[in-house]
Amino acid sequence: MQGCDDTFSHDIHVFDPPAVQIASQNVCEGVTGQFFDQTVTAVGNEVIQWSWDFGDGDTSDLEDPTHLYLASGGYTVTLTVNTPYCSGTGIQNVLVEAKPVASFVPVPNIGCSPLDVSFTNTSTGAVSYVWDFGDGTSDTNPSPQHTYFNAGPGNAIDTVMLVASTLFGCSDTATAMITVAPPVVAGFTHNALPGCAPLDVQLALVFPVTMIGANAFGCVDTTYDQVTVYPVPSASFNVAPGIGCHPLTAQMMNASTGATIYDWSYGDGATSDTTAAVHAHTWNNFTTATVSYPVTLIATNQYGCSSTTSKQVEVYPAVVASFTMDTVGCSPFPADIVNTSSGASSYFWDLGDGSGSVQPSPAHFYLNAGLSDVIYTATLVSTSVFGCSDTTSMDVLVHPSPIVQFTPSMLAGCQPLQVDFQDLTLGAVGMDWQFGDGAFTNGGPGDVTHTYAHTDTVPATYTVQLIGTTAFGCTDTATAPIQVYPQVVAAFTAPAEGCTPLTIAPVNTSTGAGTYLWDMGDGVTLLGPAPTHTYINGTSVNLSRTITLIATSAYGCADTLQWTVVVHPAPSAAFTATPFIQQFPASTVTLVNNTGPGAWSHAWEFGDGASSPATTAGIARLWHLGPVHHHAGGNGQCVQRYRHANGGDNAAFAHGLFHRFW
Repeated sequence: MQGCDDTFSHDIHVFDPPAVQIASQNVCEGVTGQFFDQTVTAVGNEVIQWSWDFGDGDTSDLEDPTHLYLASGGYTVTLTVNTPYCSGTGIQNVLVEAKPVASFVPVPNIGCSPLDVSFTNTSTGAVSYVWDFGDGTSDTNPSPQHTYFNAGPGNAIDTVMLVASTLFGCSDTATAMITVAPPVVAGFTHNALPGCAPLDVQLALVFPVTMIGANAFGCVDTTYDQVTVYPVPSASFNVAPGIGCHPLTAQMMNASTGATIYDWSYGDGATSDTTAAVHAHTWNNFTTATVSYPVTLIATNQYGCSSTTSKQVEVYPAVVASFTMDTVGCSPFPADIVNTSSGASSYFWDLGDGSGSVQPSPAHFYLNAGLSDVIYTATLVSTSVFGCSDTTSMDVLVHPSPIVQFTPSMLAGCQPLQVDFQDLTLGAVGMDWQFGDGAFTNGGPGDVTHTYAHTDTVPATYTVQLIGTTAFGCTDTATAPIQVYPQVVAAFTAPAEGCTPLTIAPVNTSTGAGTYLWDMGDGVTLLGPAPTHTYINGTSVNLSRTITLIATSAYGCADTLQWTVVVHPAPSAAFTATPFIQQFPASTVTLVNNTGPGAWSHAWEFGDGASSPATTAGIARLWHLGPVHHHAGGNGQCVQRYRHANGGDNAAFAHGLFHRFW
């Protein structure tokens, strides 16, 4: 190899998915609304494809489409965009407002200059108004008054236009004609005689009647009389609005002339004799279908002449928005919403937390990620097929759930395994610890400690569970697995003492281990389950050796056992006999103990049945021919025997050496 190398690199661009944003404008019933894609993407990852779903079955693939909703109510608009590399989806809940109904009643709508006209605004569904009086002036009051002028010579006809608008800009227009006659210059002459009050003046018409009677003979007679004809009043009224939602309050504008008495019948059992030019009445409809009420006016003058007119008022069925839901709970809180509205066909929900729905009874979870209570206001707008709506609201109290978390000091280990659990929980007042091995503890916040142990031969895993509870009973749970390895027990048997050279073969009775390390205490380390070792004591004193066994499992768990062995020293018995050769009958021999130093005991056997425990040198002895034995022993009963034997008539001694243990 010559150390040659080469390098190639390539940049990889990772784009964030597009965050889809939707904007809308002029979204009204029967009016073409405008939708805008306001998605922002990174340079090089621009949107190239759009897919709109307007929630009413219609779609579009334009970037900024227009759309016409045919009915009011709530709709969920969905936009899915695609870039060369990514895609994203966004939604927006759109409330399509019902188109307002512009209407008004001018009183009077014809008259002489200067003509003061009061405009009674009977519009529905609007919040702002713009009036164009047709003579170059305007006003924004809901029900203004205006004075028209006409210097003549002919009548002036002005067209009044009212534009009624909703809060979001949906509008409707109504017009009416105002006829203004030029001023009248009145003049008359009379020959009436003055009289005292009260002076009754009858405005009835008096017609002279002449009858001429003639017979066949040409006889003629004439008679005269007068016929008085009283005028008939003109019963007339306007009602606005003449159609609407329960409860419908309409204004009745009395336009009758020539009457002094008025009898009203509203068709719902109610009546009135009011003489007011404008008055109101409210109709109800608690059925499920449209109800028509005939409104009748009988106008009567002082002569008893009367006139009758009628109009119909149509009232759509009542819409009652209502729902039930759980109003107090813990985050995440399933509200369990049940829509109990009546008379409605579409629904729009503002759930108070930034989310909404057009489902009748939406499933919704309220979240509270903080540490304090949060109140959300859920609002339901129920709308009928006639565009009638009702609104109701309800507050939801969401308690925060605690944030339960803890950290164990270790996740795995050898038994007995003591684990310290650090409690990091937020917002809880009560803690329930389940350690997974049947043990548990309850109490307040704080750290706990638990020790694990088991008798299995394989690792055991325990799932620790901590349940935290707030003062309102809200809970959260956290878990962590703790693995406890099998127990290792180091055990063996061996002799407690012995004489050098002492060979030890410990009997290993350990459990749970796979490897064994033996420290024999004399600098020798051995591996394996059943080692053999020989101890040597070359001193004159006892030596203690500590055998240490470290038994280790495949999981790294270990146990240690120690055993002390005493190794006794072995003496070396030796003596000399002087003289070595003795001529009988001389029989005295001096025996000198040459055994090495040590805490020995001594025993002499002279071979003739006599013995001695003497330890010092210079023992003189007269005996018959026979072997001499010298025994030297230590405290551990290690014994060495030294023998001098008579070799013949010359009493020569032969040497023999042996060891024995007592």
